[in-house]
Amino acid sequence: MNLKILCPQWGSEHLAIEVFLEKVKRAGYNGVDMPVPANKNDRRQLTRLLKDYQLIMVSHQHQAKGETFYSFCKSFEYYLELSFSRMVSLFKMTF
Repeated sequence: MNLKILCPQWGSEHLAIEVFLEKVKRAGYNGVDMPVPANKNDRRQLTRLLKDYQLIMVSHQHQAKGETFYSFCKSFEYYLELSFSRMVSLFKMTF
């Protein structure tokens, strides 16, 4: 078994993505636990920095919203797709 230690972004949301990941790497973590940014440029930056710092990421989902069950489900689906597309882009960059 290969154990990985992740640093949650919780409490560090005020830091720029690059500053946060640099601190995570310097502290000796293997990766991060954070949501995928909603902004497309921030997602690109995150993907690049994760590769540069050789960090893994667990993407959690807490961003979904909705006044009805249906609208919540659509929002949840949207954010899951963001997480999935980030994983695919990281996979493509690896090979």
